[in-house]
Amino acid sequence: MNTTKSDIELDIIDERDEEDITDSGLESTPVSLPSLDSNAWPIAGEQIQPGLFRIATVNRLMQAKGQPEEAIANCRIVIADREVRTDKTGTATIDLSHLPDGRLTVTAATKDTFDAEPGPNVPEGTSRERAWTPYEARLEKSGSTVKPGQGWQPIEVHGDRIILPLTPLWMRSHSSSMRPAGPIDLIVMHHTGSDNPRADLRTLLYSGRASAHYLISPDGTVVKLVDEQRKAWHAGHAEWAGDTGINGRSIGIEITHATGHDYQTAQIEAALALVEKLFAAFPNIADKRLIAHSDIAVNRPDRRPPKRHGRKSTDPGSAFPWEHFEQRGWGVIPVPGILPAAAYGGFFEAFPEGRLRSGDSDRRQRYDGSHRQSISGAVAELQSDLKAIGYHVGSVDGVFGSITHWALQMFQQHLFSGSRRLDPENSGDGRCDLATAEMIKRSLGKAEPPVVG
Repeated sequence: MNTTKSDIELDIIDERDEEDITDSGLESTPVSLPSLDSNAWPIAGEQIQPGLFRIATVNRLMQAKGQPEEAIANCRIVIADREVRTDKTGTATIDLSHLPDGRLTVTAATKDTFDAEPGPNVPEGTSRERAWTPYEARLEKSGSTVKPGQGWQPIEVHGDRIILPLTPLWMRSHSSSMRPAGPIDLIVMHHTGSDNPRADLRTLLYSGRASAHYLISPDGTVVKLVDEQRKAWHAGHAEWAGDTGINGRSIGIEITHATGHDYQTAQIEAALALVEKLFAAFPNIADKRLIAHSDIAVNRPDRRPPKRHGRKSTDPGSAFPWEHFEQRGWGVIPVPGILPAAAYGGFFEAFPEGRLRSGDSDRRQRYDGSHRQSISGAVAELQSDLKAIGYHVGSVDGVFGSITHWALQMFQQHLFSGSRRLDPENSGDGRCDLATAEMIKRSLGKAEPPVVG
């Protein structure tokens, strides 16, 4: 998603494509979900009476200080041998006065609680608004007071109030549409550009212009938002390997992550596990068709001509560790090797410190800003190689213009990422140096074996 201030100012946080905008199979208007009622949830103070507590179940991912939490109504709560059920405000009153001091087990469940991890076909029946993972926590009781126990799921105690933060398995986004006929054959990785999963969820659930099939929080929690059989609005105007209408053929995974920061280990582990499930469930997705939003996003039709990459630069950014996915055999994988001497018209053999860049032209034999009579065909070969990987380069015309520049820069952001990154935010400058040229050939499997000895 990569939602930045400039996106908001330019009103371009919109990842629908032309078909999405005109599609009649849109989700219905979002329903109103309960939040904690201030009248039913008074400010903490003295207990109503000793041993009596007000208890609430809330959506853990939608909690925020000073703002109403999303409450969970009709939730069955059991503490030791005491059982209550939350009302429409997500709250209930429970009497713990008769229980002995010591450890108390706390469980909570709704009719939509599933002992499963989110993924393809999980949960079943995605017409519901929410589904939850099982909840179990501990309290320590001493007289008429309780405090959170250690080593289990989070539980909050504020005087006479107890809050149970449940983890969602499923949160239905109302920003989706019907998939067209045809295979699902692409997985697209995104980051949100923020470190606030609550804000990210509000955008993906209710914006009406952007969504994803999954969101991964900083602690590695995965929540499903759109069923795979529906189109999420995550790719927008995009092209890959000559295909357009990417929303209709892809699965989108968002990761809550702010540009310029490292990804959390838990997030990457969760992403690897999720991607593995998706490859197993959708055999039409070839191993190499795991790509970045920056790889596919092209500018909006009203911003053309020309159509070019760069609309979602740094999404998911140069901090994203693609090498972990490559080790599983997924994505664009650079094999070991060195640049053949004859590659790109022999330009890098003759000028190893040179760069192919904007303004270069095969017809004029202009390379790195100068006339090079001994070199020919370097730009067209570069364009052909980027196109073979999947990038939009327009015509293979031997002219290094803005379309070639942006395709090359998005390649650099992807392949010079993670442990190979050149810059924390924006690896590559859209000029092709020796390292980039070699990485392109390695990504195509056209590099020469490295010299041994």
